[in-house]
Amino acid sequence: GVSVFLKNGATGTGIPAGHPRLSLVGGRLQELRRNACLDDNGNPIPNCTPTQVGKVFFDFVDNKPGKADTWHFALAYVVSGNRSYATTAIQQIDAQVACGATCIGNANNKFLYVRDFMRNVCLVYDWCYDLLTPAQKSAWIGYMNKMLFVTWSDQPDANAIYDTGDWATSNPYQNYFYNYLLATTYVALATYGENPGTFVHNGKTYDVYYLMN
Repeated sequence: GVSVFLKNGATGTGIPAGHPRLSLVGGRLQELRRNACLDDNGNPIPNCTPTQVGKVFFDFVDNKPGKADTWHFALAYVVSGNRSYATTAIQQIDAQVACGATCIGNANNKFLYVRDFMRNVCLVYDWCYDLLTPAQKSAWIGYMNKMLFVTWSDQPDANAIYDTGDWATSNPYQNYFYNYLLATTYVALATYGENPGTFVHNGKTYDVYYLMN
């Protein structure tokens, strides 16, 4: 909880100030490294046998890349330090950002899977943060903000960007609602303190900071 985060250089909100901040705090990263026979700094441990978890994970990303999610490559990078994994993850997110709402809409026209797309971009943003250029960080944040805007807003200007059908955005009885909320939570945590709460579309700047609040 908050007390653990605050001991690790967190902000007053309990959110770690630096990256990584999603899922890899409180000793979790070190645990994953030990599973792969790496020490806390990512160096190989001599005469060590990886755990089944460590073997299965790296076999998956190395030998079944078509089945792996983008964030799996980011996790492989942050555990092992092998930049080739990060390169794959970053290239895939650049392509996702370039596709915009179309890719999410093709996955599900009511934006159910916005949760998966935001998970990918947020975990790569967080775990590969130091490898991203300022231009990439800005473009990715703008993409996240735009996707959340069209997810939640039923106004004409949002539908003109991409019409999701405005399904279940105010209905907490629907599983869609919680997937939208999960997507928003990923973005709020990953970009905390770095997100201007805006995006630009066709030369117009939209203010969506209320989503981050």
